[in-house]
This record gives sequence, structure tokens and C-alpha cells, in this order.
Amino acid sequence: MIYFESKIDIPHHIKNTIKTLLSTITDKDLTIQVRKRTNKRSLDANRYYWTLITKIAEINGISNARQHNLLLRRYGQIEIIDSQLMRIPIPDTEAAEIKVLESEEYHIKPTSQVIEGKDGITYRNYIMLRGSSTYNAKEMARLITLPDMRKSIHGTRTSSNLWQWQAQKRHKG
Repeated sequence: MIYFESKIDIPHHIKNTIKTLLSTITDKDLTIQVRKRTNKRSLDANRYYWTLITKIAEINGISNARQHNLLLRRYGQIEIIDSQLMRIPIPDTEAAEIKVLESEEYHIKPTSQVIEGKDGITYRNYIMLRGSSTYNAKEMARLITLPDMRKSIHGTRTSSNLWQWQAQKRHKG
């Protein structure tokens, strides 16, 4: 016997078709649960992520955008279109790297591939990363998992600085 549990209205003829198909592969009793799929991350997860980014950025003395980009470079999701990475050649200069790290509009990650342009300028290939606003719940959870956030702290400061910062903020009121 096949049973349906659903909060979604499923037409009777579709239920019968599913029952017929499943009955051909098993003689066991089954319960089919149908529910709306929810993969989007919650607004609370997003708020929590940006709270952590702000705290870590303050500890490191860098902008939120830079901290966010550093984290995406390490743990972010690569943008793939038609089964291909999106590659972007950027002048291989310190000024270009600073601009890229401070960007809020796009997120890119440098590769080791450097090429000489026809214009005589050296370019480094970057790959496009997806913005965290496109992440589902699982992808967002990876970003906000506290051990990963601790590892992402830039420079020589340690994650214990985060807890010291929180204690100082609480003490100051």
C-alpha cells in the first residue's frame, strides 16, 4: 500500500500514476511525503554572517568588503556558466588587487595564471565567484560555521581576538 502525506494539493490522477509506478518496483508499504522545497538561506543566517564579518573585519582593521572577499576566496562558490568557469584577466598590479579586494559589486579570485597582453601589460587571470546572496542554506551554513570563520581571520591575529573584542564591547556597554 502507498500512502500520501502532503500539505500541497496533488491531483488524484497524479497520485494514482505515482502509486502505479512505485508498485512495480516494490511490494513494501510506502509513505510518500510531499512538501514545498526550501533551499534559500534565512535572513537570520544572512544577518549573522554579516555580524561576524563586521567583527572580524574590525579586529583585522580592514573593510567589511575586503573581509567578505577574503572569505569568499577561501570558501566561496565558483560561478559556472555552460559548464565553464568565468575567467577574467585583470592587470597584475597591486592597485588592481586592492580594488578587487575592496569590491562590493563583484567577487573574483586570483589564479596562478599570468599572461602577457598584446598591449605589453601583464594580466593575472581571476575566476568569478558567486555572491553570497545567491547561496542556498547549505552553502551559507558553510560560510557561517564558526570554525571556518575563525580560520578566515586575516593576518597574524587569532580568533581569540574575536572573543576579546566581544567582551570589550559588552563591558563598554
